[in-house]
Amino acid sequence: MLLAVVITGGSILGYAAFSLTANGVPPLRVFPGWMAVLEPVSELGEKVLLKVESDPVSDHPYVGYTVVACGPRPYTADLLIGGSARLTGIRPVPAQFAGALPEPQVEQLRDLVLGYGQPFDFGAVQLVRITLPAFPCAPAPAVPGAGGFDGAALEIAGYAGAPFQQSWNGPWGWWQGPHAVQAWPLAGALPGTSGAHGAFTGLSGISGQWVRPDASIEISTPDIPLDQSIDSAIPEPSDPAVASWSGSDGMNPVARLTDEPSLAVLQDWIVVFAIGLGIGGSMLASLLFEWLRPHPARTSQASTQPVYQARRVPARHFRPTARTSGRSSNRAALLAAVLLIAWARLRRSRHQP
Repeated sequence: MLLAVVITGGSILGYAAFSLTANGVPPLRVFPGWMAVLEPVSELGEKVLLKVESDPVSDHPYVGYTVVACGPRPYTADLLIGGSARLTGIRPVPAQFAGALPEPQVEQLRDLVLGYGQPFDFGAVQLVRITLPAFPCAPAPAVPGAGGFDGAALEIAGYAGAPFQQSWNGPWGWWQGPHAVQAWPLAGALPGTSGAHGAFTGLSGISGQWVRPDASIEISTPDIPLDQSIDSAIPEPSDPAVASWSGSDGMNPVARLTDEPSLAVLQDWIVVFAIGLGIGGSMLASLLFEWLRPHPARTSQASTQPVYQARRVPARHFRPTARTSGRSSNRAALLAAVLLIAWARLRRSRHQP
């Protein structure tokens, strides 16, 4: 009885825990940070590309921001970084040439306020001064919509203030599930002003008239995990199999991903605990049935009516009880064998190409 209770209880707990882990999905969220380029109104006409590249799996991911520009004259602008997209440990990129490259000119603005019909307060912001030499723009690519172009570039890198990817966690964060959500910073636009392409007036932090260029935007990760699949994404990624995006007019992508190998292992354990639950449940049901079923000897001893005297029953009449118990055990063993064979066939069919 104790063995049956242990097997049944352990199987129920294991089945519930592994099912919850396999199906747990973290909530969709928007990354609490942004980055955008503002240029003086006199810079209109240059072609600009804004790139965000990072490995998202970290509490403080190492991220690189790149501004590329081409045009007939030198390009001057400001890169603004706000919220949790602000960086610590800022350095020029590539790192091996950091000693030969000038240090990025980064200013910490306590409060950035811009006027665009009404004041917009963006709080504390990092400001990176951009000064790029003239770089003639190449002809338009033969393939429409092809991303990227050659130009003078400024790239900085550092550690963001919040993770880009969050996995589903078990109670008290003891374990993680195979499902995760990636949320990237808003790139190429100021929060609350999407679609605004007129002139912003600097009220605090910066002064003068500034415009947001109609920049191309690319968001990608250098190390593409081959064992992850994209369940859903907003907007649609450039490649359905890779969490990378390209577009314009500002974007902050959000994607739901699944670690396929981890999910397969969890599903195998769910089958194992289901088999254990079937075996333990059948054993426990058989034992409870035997314990609750009235026996002839107990019935005859409990009778107190003299009219119905107990009839002596030969010992051979008690032998079927033992056979019944044996049959129940045989049924439990047969059920266990059938479930194990079914699980083995399921696992074999999964691994066949």
